[in-house]
Amino acid sequence: MTEASRDAMSKIIGQVIYNTTKGQFEVWTGDPDSENDEDYGVGWISSPGPELYEFSSVTFTPGGKSGYTGPSLAQVRSGISGNTAWKNDTNFLSTSGGVISWAVPKDGTYRITAKGAQGGRSNCYGPSGGLGASVAGSFSLSQGDVLKLVVGQRGGDNCYDCGGGGGSYVTTSSNSPLVVAAGGGAGSASGYPYGGNGYHGRHDTTSGSLGYSSRPGGSNGSGGTGYGNAGGGGGLTGNGSGNWYGFAFTNGAEGRGNQAQGGFGGGGGGGGTNGAGGGGGYSGGGATQWSFYGAGGGSYNGGTSQSGQTAAQSNDGQITITFQG
Repeated sequence: MTEASRDAMSKIIGQVIYNTTKGQFEVWTGDPDSENDEDYGVGWISSPGPELYEFSSVTFTPGGKSGYTGPSLAQVRSGISGNTAWKNDTNFLSTSGGVISWAVPKDGTYRITAKGAQGGRSNCYGPSGGLGASVAGSFSLSQGDVLKLVVGQRGGDNCYDCGGGGGSYVTTSSNSPLVVAAGGGAGSASGYPYGGNGYHGRHDTTSGSLGYSSRPGGSNGSGGTGYGNAGGGGGLTGNGSGNWYGFAFTNGAEGRGNQAQGGFGGGGGGGGTNGAGGGGGYSGGGATQWSFYGAGGGSYNGGTSQSGQTAAQSNDGQITITFQG
């Protein structure tokens, strides 16, 4: 039974159940024990059972979803290749508002690689948006831990200015970040990056890049600065500014936009001659005025054996999790 069902049922001393949420047998003692309660719940004792499901590696994608909102559970499942039965069990994989919840199958070290999404393309003039960043780290995880994931989606195209790419996020269930890969800034008519090469998502800084003059990217998890309608990208905990700002991860991670939507993952919106949106990320990128590239976001890596690359990912983002032992 699930942990919620366990907690709601009538209990008898000595009763044994199998907790499908954590993949372990548990015995009801009725006796609070501070050393056990944190792991198993008040009155329960247990030892880890077998792995929740057979697992070696998985790559999460938007499953064909585009735009400022995230994928459905069916789309997430369709984006996972292979005959992996666990993806059809909502005890192990679920979504809420496009945010994925994934249950760790067994104790061990996992390699997590996240790649942010690309900004949109200026169709009438040619320039493509900035590329997403890639970050990877190794983490010690426990069976039954639940991770929250957002896979960044590509920013919307437009004839002139475009939407910023969404960042890709992996956090604990309490929103503590493990890795965040920045999305790229939106493409624009001139293809001129006001902030130098800052239109790509960067792996080597947690801060978002400068948009137009006096439109800085965010820092310490905040969103990027907007330019009129054009929206700054969302960060981990702070929304961007501007009328078409990207939302923070903790606020749902949606993009925003009217003419060219920012991609899911906090991409800022742009379009027409309103300016280009900033990319989402750990901190969001700044927006720009007409004809300048939007700025890319910043990334975060809390793992060991870190690696990363700026300007690494075209189109949608992705997240790969591999069991290392």
